[in-house]
Amino acid sequence: MNPSPLGQHNKARTVRSAVQLASRGPAWPVPIRGRSSDCVASVILSTYAPRGANCGQGARSNPLRSACIAEATSSQTIELENVQATNPRSFARRTQPLLEAQDDVRALQRRLKADCSENVSASQCSKAIKALCAARERWSDIRQAYSDFRAANIRLDLDSYRMLTAAALEAKQGYDVVELLKHEEQLYGPPPQPVYCSMISQLLKRPGRGTPCQQAAYKVWQMLRASGHKLDAAAYRTGMNLCVELGKLTEARRLMDAMRAAGHRPGWGSYHILMKYHARRGDMNSARRLFSQLRAYRGNRPLEISAYNTLLDGFVRLGDLTMARAVLDKARREGSSPDAFTYSSYASGLVAAGRLDEAEALLGEMAAEGLPPNPVVYGAVMDGCARLSDWSRVERLLKRMRADGLHPSVAHYNMLIRGRSYSYSSEFTAQQHQPVTVGGGSTIATAGGGHVEALMAEMRAAGLRPDAITYGTLIDAAVRSSSIEAALEVLSAMRVEGVQPDGATFTSLMKLFRTQGRHVQALEFFEQLSNSRSSMVDLWALCCLVKVHASVGEMAEAEDAQGRANELATEQGRPPPAEAAFALLQAYGQQGQLRPALLSLRRFLATGGRPHRKMCEFAYRLCLKHFDFRAASQVLRAMRLMRGLQLRETLYRQWWEDAQRRLQARRQAASSSSTGSSSSLSNNGNSNSGTGSGDGIGVTTTAEKWKWWFGLPNNYYGTDWR
Repeated sequence: MNPSPLGQHNKARTVRSAVQLASRGPAWPVPIRGRSSDCVASVILSTYAPRGANCGQGARSNPLRSACIAEATSSQTIELENVQATNPRSFARRTQPLLEAQDDVRALQRRLKADCSENVSASQCSKAIKALCAARERWSDIRQAYSDFRAANIRLDLDSYRMLTAAALEAKQGYDVVELLKHEEQLYGPPPQPVYCSMISQLLKRPGRGTPCQQAAYKVWQMLRASGHKLDAAAYRTGMNLCVELGKLTEARRLMDAMRAAGHRPGWGSYHILMKYHARRGDMNSARRLFSQLRAYRGNRPLEISAYNTLLDGFVRLGDLTMARAVLDKARREGSSPDAFTYSSYASGLVAAGRLDEAEALLGEMAAEGLPPNPVVYGAVMDGCARLSDWSRVERLLKRMRADGLHPSVAHYNMLIRGRSYSYSSEFTAQQHQPVTVGGGSTIATAGGGHVEALMAEMRAAGLRPDAITYGTLIDAAVRSSSIEAALEVLSAMRVEGVQPDGATFTSLMKLFRTQGRHVQALEFFEQLSNSRSSMVDLWALCCLVKVHASVGEMAEAEDAQGRANELATEQGRPPPAEAAFALLQAYGQQGQLRPALLSLRRFLATGGRPHRKMCEFAYRLCLKHFDFRAASQVLRAMRLMRGLQLRETLYRQWWEDAQRRLQARRQAASSSSTGSSSSLSNNGNSNSGTGSGDGIGVTTTAEKWKWWFGLPNNYYGTDWR
């Protein structure tokens, strides 16, 4: 009699700890619902992970095994009692080439572990690695196989390293790209110069917040400079673009001078790169000066459309759509035909302003000019529609996109998932949902009729694998709903899928646990972020760290985190982040410490910080709360000198007058109490002048209070409203 499927999987009890690492994560265990831990352990270890143990005969054809794989890797939910009657092929998520490549790698690893390395050749290992990369295996498993082969002193061929690098780039594992390049240099010498430049360009094109791709690109650039290659003009421009992305304008200009000294002409691309730096930071005057220099450099020849695109993108970032449209029309008049980037940038500005009809009309404008349909332009319009919850327009755009022969990519699905999950995050907060399996993504995935779950299933049906942005979007929706269970459920599914969390994901989890009052867990997530190879500490993470420390009164640690954030901002050519300074100011204000709060504000302004209106108004009201009218007047003057702040003078005067009325009421109460105690003061011959009255009147001394009470000249009331 054949053993039952459950009997087969009960043999896996000894590997329970391994599945906890694979399916739950190292910090907060979240069990996969719907199956026992033994079932899930055997499935993940023997089939989903290439290095797992074999947990039963006929494992790959077992319906229960296939069902568990589908639950761990797709958005479908399968009932246990219906598994036996289901066709196992309908649940298969792995292609045959990938299964064969996994078998080959396991066989080679078993030989190496059995000290039979003489039966393992470099060509066999190279072939197995290339098969894993070609079959799009998870990067964590590819990297483990590569580490095992390298530990056995097996020398892979050059093509294997190139495919490994491509897989690491696709997985956004920047540090692994640098490590693979170092190993390739050790074995085969420095690669050609275009290989370095291609790696740098691809690393810079990888989207995502909190990934180390830019830092890895800079290390590749340093390796290129140390390789002994004589840089050509393309390499210099690659380095300039990298420095601009990192905010290192001075170094970018030095490279431009070095390019001239080496006998290379900068070319129009160098001017575009410098224009991009100023346009992204809102310095349109400097960008337009460079545009004029470029026009003089080009002479009578028409400018490239990318120059106009850079200016247009800068105006869009500032919200000046009138100037953006003027740049687009000027490009046409001067003989430069707009391209897909022109329309996508302008469309993103229109949808940000809520002008969806005009944004959709750009698609017809592109067709009238003979431009082919572009998925980037469709994505820009759909992103705005999803943010504004205009789902009928989204459906119309999707149909039009498919009619044009275009298929949605992972980026398009991420936009739609973000719109759906944000639309129903408030609904999730208001009501309780039934828990779902990890296959459904999280409880957030079922909100609003299961739209997010349907999108996830559609992605997988199209052969697309959810990335870190997909899962990060679901976690952020859980954060908005204040649901720790939903966030950890998504994180568990993310780790089972083999997707490494990025910095944005860790920052969202820190924010969630901070708002729930779980300070220790938030700090543990920051520690995981600091030790992760797939993510890096960015400004957002440091600002969140400041808030975590400040929320529990750890002001020394909060100021240290703010210092780190300011240093990182300086390295990137940016002003100190206002979020960190505001968190510190709020913490001091909640503790009733006016002096430290004002000192932190002064330090922020002295280092070039640009406070927003909410931060300035908080400092102003804090001064009025402590009846320090002199400091409040100084804050108000500073606000009037700042550019870009929309002041509310009427409201500020109202706050000032309310503070005066409260102060007058306190003085009247103090005056009445002092009348009753005047006899005791004269009889005793002593006064309690050495003690404060406890009314918290700014920085005035006790002597100034007594002067005011007896009508003598005093400095108790510093300034009037001005």
